[in-house]
Amino acid sequence: MTPTRPSATGTAVRTALLPNVPEAVMTDAVAHTTSTTTRIAVEQQPDCRIRIEVMDISSTESRPDRPEDTSEYGRGLLVVDALSSRWGVTRHQGGKPTWPNCDPYATADRNREYGVRST
Repeated sequence: MTPTRPSATGTAVRTALLPNVPEAVMTDAVAHTTSTTTRIAVEQQPDCRIRIEVMDISSTESRPDRPEDTSEYGRGLLVVDALSSRWGVTRHQGGKPTWPNCDPYATADRNREYGVRST
């Protein structure tokens, strides 16, 4: 099956929601790690994808939660998973970046990948 471009409405909705991705990753790093230092970088790739990288110095792993329906918290990385075309965590000495890649033109059945990598 060949993916098709999403409708203009789907693209507009996805584009409107993309600002939630860096906020969700940064909130996860601040709220769920012991890191006292966090930084964020946002870069537009040549193919129009947007790469976001939030670096913290904690060894606490970033993973999506499955919150209770009535919980006010715990959905940040679920938002990242839903809106990014690819995301993961790269562990190395001194911390880890959590890095979603966002593609405003991705189709609903995009090839998503989540991974934790150690260097």
